[in-house]
Amino acid sequence: MTISTKSKKSKHPRTKKRQHDPVVTEIVRNGVVAVTEDMKTNLMRTAYNMIIYEALDFTTGLFTPDGETVSIGIGLPMFIRGMSETVKAKIRHFGFKNIKPGDIYVTNDSYLTGSHLNHFTLTLPIFHRGTLVGFSCCMAHWLDVGGSLGGMTTDIFSEGLQVRS
Repeated sequence: MTISTKSKKSKHPRTKKRQHDPVVTEIVRNGVVAVTEDMKTNLMRTAYNMIIYEALDFTTGLFTPDGETVSIGIGLPMFIRGMSETVKAKIRHFGFKNIKPGDIYVTNDSYLTGSHLNHFTLTLPIFHRGTLVGFSCCMAHWLDVGGSLGGMTTDIFSEGLQVRS
């Protein structure tokens, strides 16, 4: 019995086994981590809010065009889920056709982010040659959003300004 060493032709000529280069993979991985760390450093250095630059009550991140997390510049880990959900909510609310270069989406929706009204999320779509390629996002503590003073509130509307998605 003879065993043929020739490979059979694929039924699907377009499907090839993709080879990946581990060196390129590491370069790209470290590149996106460096970008989110730069975002984090720039926010800390430019913030006029001591809760951001002293207490580090914020997180930055990069996301795919579908809102999936690519890289997080660790500040407060509890923000990670809230940022991803915020990006996805903006996509659902505005739709891909209505997201334009130069837009910045802001929200502090507690039910969406899983946090309180002082945590604002700013989302910036990233475009390359007119095509949406991802999102940059930051969630940070904003000191004063209003609300009732010195007492307990009975509803979220008494707690301060709400910017819904």
